[in-house]
Amino acid sequence: MKKVFICEAILLLSIIQICFMTNFIISIGFPELAKTGVQSPFKYAWDPEIQAYSLMADHVFPLRLYILSLPSVGNARFSNHSDIVAGVIKATEIRRGNNESNEFRVYAPDVFAIFQNAVRINVSISCYIVDDWDSYRSIVETFNNTIILNTHDEYLPVPTGYSKEAWVGMIADFMANRWSTWVNIGGYPMSRVCYQNGTTEEWGTNGFEHLWSYTGRHNITCYTGHENESGPVIDRSNMWTAWQYKPYYDDASLGFPVKTSDFSGSFGVSAFEPLFVFAENQSTESGRSISFSFNQSTFNYGIYVHLGVWRFMTVDGIEGPGGFTAGFLASQMAIYSELWPVTQFSPDFEYSAAHDLIRAETEGRLSGLNAAKTLFQEAADCLVKGYYKMSNSYANQAAAAAISSSRESQTYTIMSVVVLVVTPIGIGLGIFRWRRKNDRKKTKVQ
Repeated sequence: MKKVFICEAILLLSIIQICFMTNFIISIGFPELAKTGVQSPFKYAWDPEIQAYSLMADHVFPLRLYILSLPSVGNARFSNHSDIVAGVIKATEIRRGNNESNEFRVYAPDVFAIFQNAVRINVSISCYIVDDWDSYRSIVETFNNTIILNTHDEYLPVPTGYSKEAWVGMIADFMANRWSTWVNIGGYPMSRVCYQNGTTEEWGTNGFEHLWSYTGRHNITCYTGHENESGPVIDRSNMWTAWQYKPYYDDASLGFPVKTSDFSGSFGVSAFEPLFVFAENQSTESGRSISFSFNQSTFNYGIYVHLGVWRFMTVDGIEGPGGFTAGFLASQMAIYSELWPVTQFSPDFEYSAAHDLIRAETEGRLSGLNAAKTLFQEAADCLVKGYYKMSNSYANQAAAAAISSSRESQTYTIMSVVVLVVTPIGIGLGIFRWRRKNDRKKTKVQ
């Protein structure tokens, strides 16, 4: 009797297995019948009043900004240092696209429709003024997921115990290994040095070249020779807000822009983007956020924010004090560059990781998709903690895994059908024959 019970249990399990595998095979062959299991871990809702998506209204995303303002270090390009600091602080108080206290509007990185696909999020920005050398040194040496804004334009402050080269190396480590951001506000970055003991020296183009050499890029310099030429600002989105508090600036000087060709293929957000093309066909960007990673790593990275402008002109061509506007623009660029990875989680954005995962599952490309889902969850966990760059790296990996996912091969599917259907049937027939033979033996005994 016990043997009969065991055999019937095996037969029942075999039937369940057939049903399960049949459903699995239908899912592969007919993706429209498969239930989509990928969902964004965050809630998005379209708000017609602001023409933007609202993301997790009950969650506040944290952000830390450190304003480097050392009393013993001056400025090379701006006459009023306090104006720069005021502009940076004002940018942290006013969120892009909204004047409410804790809202910021982030746009999906689509160069052809920069004002489409907006996401409104709640942000808590902690802003600190760093006015002593020991704090400055400690932040660069030990902090992570941090933004430092250098309000001393071309001057690089170097603390005691470091050479200028070694300190640039520490800043490179701060960005690349500790997911942080360094912001240059106006002029040619790191072209002058101010040591903690008060001595200064010219460094020319070597400081900027030395910084980028850590990424495997060599001979990287800003575009020079046309710094006083002016032109209209193409993306005025941030300047519109700045104009509410200072004179109406319509044009900006070229300053010392980066060369677009030097950073092709790098992550870039040009929240302020005057583009100029000269006779030698040199495309430049006076304001740009650029990913910074050792040996151009695809995972660990920081951000270098470049603003090479220091002159701003009114509609009448009159130059005004540009410190406030420069500080405001650079700060907004840094904030926007830090927060834009939230767009990776909207299934409605064509270039988001969420969109790629859902598309892969809907099309039945299930092979390799579990790995993509795991990476996507890692990205979500990092975003909630405020590790935005790390979140973006996981999201990019998830998107890549989803894009490379594939359907199960037809040969494999057919063989699975044969093995998984025929085997239980064979087991069932064997049980049937065994019971029948056993019944005959019992009849003879009787």
